[in-house]
Amino acid sequence: MRATLFIILFIVQSLAAAAQSASYNFHRVTLKDGLSDGVVFNMTRDKYGYIWLGSQSGLNRYDGHRVVSFIHNPKDSFSVPRDFVHTLFCDDAGNLWFGYDDGLCRYDYANRRFEIIPATKNTAVNEIRQAGKDTLCLLTTKGVAIFDTRRGQLSFAGPGTQEAWVGRPLYEGWVYKSVLYAATREGIGVYDIHTKQSRILSMKPGIRTPVERVVIDSSGTLWASAFDKGAFLYKGVQQNTAFETITAHQYDKHGTTFDVIMDLWVDPHNRLWIATNWNGLISVNTQDNSYFALTNNYRLPNSIPDNRINRIYMDRQGFMWLGTEGTGAAYFRPDYNLFSIFFPEPVKYLRPHIWTRAVAEDKTGNLWMGTGVGLIKQPADNGPAVVFNRNEATGKGTLHSNSVRTLLCDKENNIWIGTASGLNRYHTQQGRMEFLDKKDSVPYTFCWSLLQDSQETIWLGCRAGLRYKRKGENKFHSLQGHPVLHPYARYDVRALLEDSRGNLWIGFNGKGLLLYEVAAQKATWWEQVGETGNPIGNIITSMAEDRKGIIWFSSYHGIAAYDYHTGAFTSYKDLQAMESLQISGLQVDDADRLWLSSVKGLLMLDKNRRVFKKFGTQDGLPDMQFSDQGSFRLKDGRFVYATYDGFVAFDPLQYKEKNHSDNIIISSFVIRDDVTTTLSMLTEKDSLQLKPAQNFFSIELTAFNYSNPAETWYAYKLEGFDKDWTYTRNRTANYTNVPGGHYTFRYKASSDPSAWSEKEKQLPIHIATVFYKTRVFIIGVIILLLVLLWALYRYKTAQQEKWMNLENKAQRLEKEKAQVLYENLKQQLNPHFLFNSLTSLSGLIRTKNPAAGSFLESLSKTYRYILKSSDHETVTLEQEIKFAQAYIRLQQTRFEKGLEINIQVPPDIQQRKIVPVTLQNMIENAIKHNIIDEECPLVIDIYTEQDAVIVRNNLQKKNSVETSNKKGLANLQSLYRYLSDRPVNIKTDNTYFQVTIPLL
Repeated sequence: MRATLFIILFIVQSLAAAAQSASYNFHRVTLKDGLSDGVVFNMTRDKYGYIWLGSQSGLNRYDGHRVVSFIHNPKDSFSVPRDFVHTLFCDDAGNLWFGYDDGLCRYDYANRRFEIIPATKNTAVNEIRQAGKDTLCLLTTKGVAIFDTRRGQLSFAGPGTQEAWVGRPLYEGWVYKSVLYAATREGIGVYDIHTKQSRILSMKPGIRTPVERVVIDSSGTLWASAFDKGAFLYKGVQQNTAFETITAHQYDKHGTTFDVIMDLWVDPHNRLWIATNWNGLISVNTQDNSYFALTNNYRLPNSIPDNRINRIYMDRQGFMWLGTEGTGAAYFRPDYNLFSIFFPEPVKYLRPHIWTRAVAEDKTGNLWMGTGVGLIKQPADNGPAVVFNRNEATGKGTLHSNSVRTLLCDKENNIWIGTASGLNRYHTQQGRMEFLDKKDSVPYTFCWSLLQDSQETIWLGCRAGLRYKRKGENKFHSLQGHPVLHPYARYDVRALLEDSRGNLWIGFNGKGLLLYEVAAQKATWWEQVGETGNPIGNIITSMAEDRKGIIWFSSYHGIAAYDYHTGAFTSYKDLQAMESLQISGLQVDDADRLWLSSVKGLLMLDKNRRVFKKFGTQDGLPDMQFSDQGSFRLKDGRFVYATYDGFVAFDPLQYKEKNHSDNIIISSFVIRDDVTTTLSMLTEKDSLQLKPAQNFFSIELTAFNYSNPAETWYAYKLEGFDKDWTYTRNRTANYTNVPGGHYTFRYKASSDPSAWSEKEKQLPIHIATVFYKTRVFIIGVIILLLVLLWALYRYKTAQQEKWMNLENKAQRLEKEKAQVLYENLKQQLNPHFLFNSLTSLSGLIRTKNPAAGSFLESLSKTYRYILKSSDHETVTLEQEIKFAQAYIRLQQTRFEKGLEINIQVPPDIQQRKIVPVTLQNMIENAIKHNIIDEECPLVIDIYTEQDAVIVRNNLQKKNSVETSNKKGLANLQSLYRYLSDRPVNIKTDNTYFQVTIPLL
């Protein structure tokens, strides 16, 4: 440990001094937070906001939530050089430096490693100070050294013509305007960094006194501590040419003179702070040398944790950090502490916990405090306190009960005291305590509340119902005889309020709420208070009216507001936002904000009635719950709340709704199920490249709000994945199954959720896509599929074309075959028909010469038609009928009356088409297959029906047909299949043979 000096502390003699001691809210950083050990020697804050703590066995980094320790690892050359660090320092450029026995070490943020500066190896660095841009002044075991951070060059002052101290081991010093003031064994060593000139300042003329610590305030005054059979504090005078010995605080509260000054610090307000080894922290006014001390108070959980302070450091946000000897680190804000805790002094140590219930302030400024052990009067001049209580053993005393529940100072400056067993009144002018009882129409009962209204009527709410005493009267009245309120005479009354309209609100203890409109003499009762379907219950613990005339009520199930204009209630029962719904102590400040207490701490509802601000032990409140009754407003505007251990007082207007978060960073990035890829302290300059399988991850955010980290709000959005921003107090963002792609993680923080003044930050994140999900792969697959589909299409098209060609070819061949067969059929009539015709002609020539000419003419027409139609697939039905008639005349010449042919075809259908010689073939087919006889003639009917020609003959078959190949009709059917969708139908029964030929 360093050499030490001694200074004496003062004795706390008054309540004001005690209150001053309790006015600071100390936060602690201990082993339970992860600190490597409880002995802290050095502290600094880096450019991001982390607090670095050098302890006895390691280097620690704190973010307001947890501590990360850095321990020397012999196998890792980039770990800390050793566990004990002499000094920590963050320079103006944001570089973080550490002084070790091995030399000067710098933290590489980009690579997250520690690097010893080569030029300083084997030089123990004890102190680091800024000496100019890119220049550090180092106090080493080899004396004063100047380090150029940009070039990495180190130069020593060296003794030469300088004072010998310049080259000796140095441990403490301060740089002011490029001049080093170092603590040496001869006094204060002064070294001008530019001129390289040095000298010694002695604390006493002609005597070189060893100095342990030295600082310089904003006026240029030097302060130093020394040790010579006790601790001494020296102040520079006459432009530091001489020194004054400060002795105003030479004795501590135990009357001892022995102590050690461990450190000195001057804050931006030019206050000197002294760390001592035994008597805590001392603040000295550098103008008049006045001081006060902060020492541990076991009754206050937020007091300074230890009286042995090793080191002091103040960061850029105004937090003062203390390194202690065994209890870790502590920090507080000297210039801002909203809450102060105080106890009634005479009973402060009477019990482990002093239940407090009520406060009243009389017209002369005396403070009256109701507790669980009696009533205490604290005079305004801080004179001796007066205790009023009852001897519980004998029953004698000055109160009905020591449990004081409510207090009231009336217009005559008398103090009314409502206790758990009855009502007392203290006459301040006479100094007399009065017991009110049945003679005053006041029962011995539990008293909840007291109120004096604008008509100076005293109202008493108690378990026996509501009592009232009008101005000038000596007795209280029950509601039994009240013209309006008598139905509620037996209801237990817990809270009372007169609003700005002069109406009286009465909160019952289990029976709801009553509004008494005095002017209208009207009463309205609600058995359940709050919104319909969402009530807050029927026990009213406190009431208040805001600046808009809205009446507020608290209960064990939330709070509710009543609007006169709408006649409706609004309930507030958000457990997540309020943490507890057991509410009491309603107060409205001059900014129209609503303050309320609960079993979990204190709440403030903003003036827009949207956001609850929570205050707890981190803000300096006690760890005990608040009383479940009303709160109190003092004349100076401070609110006072009773708790189960002391009172909490604060000025509500001192609280400003502003952002206390200094900076926000990504403190951790964890790949799910892959702890080896955990990254720490990512900044806006970083970017992340993740593998496809790393798409499940958690991002931890840290905003450096050391006032109350739990009350920091975070907002974040993964651009490209999240649709909206997420607003939460949870600083961890979890993402699962994020598709591959480019994203931007946007984030910001605020301690006030209604104001996001801090600029957001961004972290680009690229997640690689699995090869089969990449755009190139998908496009390639699509192209390949398209090519395959195109190839398949081409193949199928080619196959279809080939099949169609084959089919067409087959059809052509079939058609050609049918045509050939039909042509053959047509040609077949030539030899047979010609032979038969010539035979008939021969007979006619011999017997009937005139008919022979006509026969010959028909025969020539027949052959002329065959020759003419041989080049056509179809002819008109008219042409075919004319040809058939010529053919019929030839056949009738041959068969005479044995053949009858009837043609009945309407003229309008004769322009339709038909295959040539079809009718001739049908007639010939009938003649060929049937017997022709004059006694039994062959009758052939040719007619049309349903767009077809029907050829029908009576059936008288021959036994055999010599010239038939039985393919004529089949060939005709084949031909028609290529010419029409309708087939040639053949129908045979016992009487007729019928062929139906579709018209084309």
